[in-house]
Amino acid sequence: MHVRKVVLKALKTSGKAMTVEELCRATPGKVSVAQVRETLKHLAKSGHVVETAAGRFSALPARHVVSGRLSVNPRGYGFVTSSPGDVYVAGRDMHGAMHNDTVSVRLFQRTTGLGQAGEVVEVLERANDTIVGRFEKQGRLGIVTPTDRRVHGDVLVGRAGFGEART
Repeated sequence: MHVRKVVLKALKTSGKAMTVEELCRATPGKVSVAQVRETLKHLAKSGHVVETAAGRFSALPARHVVSGRLSVNPRGYGFVTSSPGDVYVAGRDMHGAMHNDTVSVRLFQRTTGLGQAGEVVEVLERANDTIVGRFEKQGRLGIVTPTDRRVHGDVLVGRAGFGEART
């Protein structure tokens, strides 16, 4: 069996992000670390696999899906920078993704003369775990209105997340 198939199968059956060493242990037979690294490099370039934080890799769920870093314009639309090229994402197709997140994007069928467009199907890694904005308490719920215009929509915070926040 080819190393590519073995690595992809191991990633898909695990259902979680794995390191190169974990993949070597999960593959049957004699597969070297160098072979796995080289295979992962090609799989990431072709859009089958994405590298997340700390050198972990995970398989993307479907064909016609690419991954990359999302850059959002203050007007609400964004572009995902990926190895095949930039992908336009309309504001209505962000599905909760924020500026600088690493995302998986399902590509739409290309329209003649226009660039590639798609919609966010999964946020692979959040760029920020802190959002600066105006906090308003609404009963048991807190609402944060972000000051960064590239972060669209209000963020809802449960009572446990209030911490030291004041209105």
